[in-house]
Amino acid sequence: KNFVNRKNYSPIIGLVRDKEIIYKNFDENSKNKILFSRYYRDAYGYRSRSSDINKKIILTIGASTTDQVHTTEGKTWHDILDDLNNDYDFINGGITGHTSYTHLNSIDKWHSKIPNKDSVKLIIFYTGPTDRKLMNNDYLKLNNGEFSVYGFSYHYIKQFLKDNSFFIEKFLFMKNNLVAKNKKISISLSNSGKKYILNSNLNDPGYIKYQKLILTLIEKTKSVFPSARILFIQEEIPA
Repeated sequence: KNFVNRKNYSPIIGLVRDKEIIYKNFDENSKNKILFSRYYRDAYGYRSRSSDINKKIILTIGASTTDQVHTTEGKTWHDILDDLNNDYDFINGGITGHTSYTHLNSIDKWHSKIPNKDSVKLIIFYTGPTDRKLMNNDYLKLNNGEFSVYGFSYHYIKQFLKDNSFFIEKFLFMKNNLVAKNKKISISLSNSGKKYILNSNLNDPGYIKYQKLILTLIEKTKSVFPSARILFIQEEIPA
């Protein structure tokens, strides 16, 4: 699929393009009632992207809370915000499992190719629990002072084959369908969240590297989207 355009290709872990997936979910609050959800990403890899080129764009980047894999099309919080404000297009650029570490690579290799890039007025980084592992001093690898986003060649090769091999893509599709038939995905909401306390030791090596990562992410985003405002929203404190 992508070998023809290899010069413009870069694997983004977990990203699918121009694909619709139907998920079969089970609502454990309604006697195992089956709920079907439609999940679609366009040719650029985004959810909830309008075809109206005159709209100003608010691009949201995050993990599962942004991605909303099991929320059907038209019901994501991006879709709701789209309905409330006709002047803006709230685009879903989230991928489940991503961290600020992978956002850095995505800004350069994925989001920089978004159509109507000059229309992006605000970029929201919705960080959350996936960033907790970045506080581990051994997790982040630095090469000459810069972050090596694809430090693990296994993930690079796996995503490359998944994106470019017809047979591997079909094999994984059948495998996932088989797993889904034998595994119920339940959806439930908690009545209360968990309280996190900020670690006062800000001199910890893991925190210092995490801080550098965020500053690097901000600078990279500014270089790609110089006219866009940048907003970080923290779902919960990485602890």
